Amino acid sequence: MSFSMPHSSVSRELRIVLGDWLQVRHLARPLQSIDLDGDSGAIENRLRQEGFSIAGVLHHNSVVGYVDLREKRCADGKARVHPLTADHLIDAHAPMLHLIARLLTRHWFLVRRGDLPSGFVSRSDLQRPPFRMLLFGLISLFEMQLLELVQQRYGDTEIGSVLNVNRLEKARRLHQDRSNRGEELHLADCLQIADKRDLLLACVDGAAWLGFESNKKAYRFFQRVEALRDRLVHANDLIAGSDWQELLDTTIELSDFLLRESEHTPTPSVERESETK
Repeated sequence: MSFSMPHSSVSRELRIVLGDWLQVRHLARPLQSIDLDGDSGAIENRLRQEGFSIAGVLHHNSVVGYVDLREKRCADGKARVHPLTADHLIDAHAPMLHLIARLLTRHWFLVRRGDLPSGFVSRSDLQRPPFRMLLFGLISLFEMQLLELVQQRYGDTEIGSVLNVNRLEKARRLHQDRSNRGEELHLADCLQIADKRDLLLACVDGAAWLGFESNKKAYRFFQRVEALRDRLVHANDLIAGSDWQELLDTTIELSDFLLRESEHTPTPSVERESETK
């Protein structure tokens, strides 16, 4: 038996999640601005009190630059105006994952609609519902793909030869409870992410076929995804016990994994490690 990915449905849904479904405009907030030629002191103080650190600079009703409200004022008492470059801007209709990749190197962007910046987005906005929806979609598709792979390789009886006793018993109890409620399902439907990971990595060359250099790196990736899933499900701070860099890295690695596996065609050896010894 060989591995093959569920190309049609998952690939289609993946394109929806990564493309038009959630865009930068869904996460952006209105850009707060000050007038280049006016007395902006009171506005700047209000913005600071409201937690803003970046504001646009208006000249003849167009945003021509930005100020960092954390910086000291110039000698003339005015805020230091910085010019805008392409590095500061992102299109409102860009897929949200494009933003995630760019946030690896910058903490914030001005969001452009047409030629005019009108919004603002920063790393802290990733705590808000639109990004959480993106994560939920990615992790749901991730679990769907893992389930497909496990079901292709393992029957219910074979699962017990890999999982430890405690994990197997937990899955069997859940399977029994759901069956008693009239659900038609297999034991694999009741597995956790860690269970699916162990089953797939138990196959010869499983880590390499899934795109990892080693079992250790595969385990680390699965652990980070599972921890992120738990924080998401319980509506916790997404960087609790972590940091922005890890959140961004995990999100990008997760989307890369999904894209890679949805287009994967080579098939590895599926003999389990224990069967080759």
